[in-house]
Amino acid sequence: MTNPPPRDSESPRRNTRARRLAAQLREELASGRWPIGSRLPPVTDLAAAHGVAFDTVRKALFELADDGQLQIKPRSGAYVKALPATAAPTAAVGLITPNSAFYDPVVDSAEAVLHAAGFELRITFAGYDRTVEFERARSLVANGAQGLIIAPTLHLDGDPIAHLDAFTTLDVPHVLVERHPVDAPPQAPCRRTPYVCSDITEGLNQAICHLHAQGRRRIGFQGLLESSHADEIFRAYHSAMTALELPVNDQTVLRRPPEDWSDADVAHYARLVVEHRLDAVVCVADTLAIRLLPHLRRARVEVPGDLAIVTYDDQVAGIAEIPLTTIVPARAQIGALAAAALAAMIRDGTKAPIVRTRVLPHFVVRESTVGGGSAQTERSRA
Repeated sequence: MTNPPPRDSESPRRNTRARRLAAQLREELASGRWPIGSRLPPVTDLAAAHGVAFDTVRKALFELADDGQLQIKPRSGAYVKALPATAAPTAAVGLITPNSAFYDPVVDSAEAVLHAAGFELRITFAGYDRTVEFERARSLVANGAQGLIIAPTLHLDGDPIAHLDAFTTLDVPHVLVERHPVDAPPQAPCRRTPYVCSDITEGLNQAICHLHAQGRRRIGFQGLLESSHADEIFRAYHSAMTALELPVNDQTVLRRPPEDWSDADVAHYARLVVEHRLDAVVCVADTLAIRLLPHLRRARVEVPGDLAIVTYDDQVAGIAEIPLTTIVPARAQIGALAAAALAAMIRDGTKAPIVRTRVLPHFVVRESTVGGGSAQTERSRA
């Protein structure tokens, strides 16, 4: 680390992440975690611990250096130069998510609502590790957090109900975001846990109805395994197909863990599209759909004329070579509702309502489903 990274070309969101990280590091300095003269962990370790990019860590460190709290030594690292002045106690709420970028809208909106209610938001990332999630939650509470907003890891091996129950032992109110207690037995403490999450079932229903209204009948599914919402999205697809009396062809339902979708697998799915004469596919996620497009083109399948594509999430769907129609979780609204519910629980205690809310995703129609239909597909492949 030699020179500070350029600041004039920064996006506002990246600047926000760096400021938040600087605030977290400032709190850790004030707590005495790193005494004067000690060296902070390497940039790589700080990035992994906080779920942010290396560049974000560098910007945060240079901000603290500008404030006189760190000294940056080239080819050596960042050293504690002075401790921050101890601030007056602030009412605080903790927020724990697996990573940064995916949850930015949740964090931004929750922070705005909580700030207006007089709370500081303390943010940490746990990287889909249940042990880390609970330890971060316990640490936040021990350091004064009066409540928690959590997106816990429920889809990996182990007992998700026991994991949710553990948070009820921390003796502060908490609200789940983009998660809810699935199949919790009647005696489980987490049965009463408040949550605000996407209404995935209705989101998929909108998508399948949109395709059905265009005359699409042979709708495949290219999906994921071992991701946060993979099973719920698949169940919602199956439910919507059944409700409209559309056949689900198991040979055109292909699911893989995210890291296992090789280019050969994507090419294989394009061949399934041709072999089974699909006229639509629900593809989870948008990055996977973008990888499918060139294979369809090589197979001479036109989108949307021969095949309509609907995807889930909107990380890159709008900038694909054929912009993709997509189901977009309303994460900003989810963050705001979760923060408002938690603030009420902190303020009103047991008199506050237990909020359990599902928010309808946005359904954004783009070029990947405009036009075409069953009759046109038949002619174009005859």
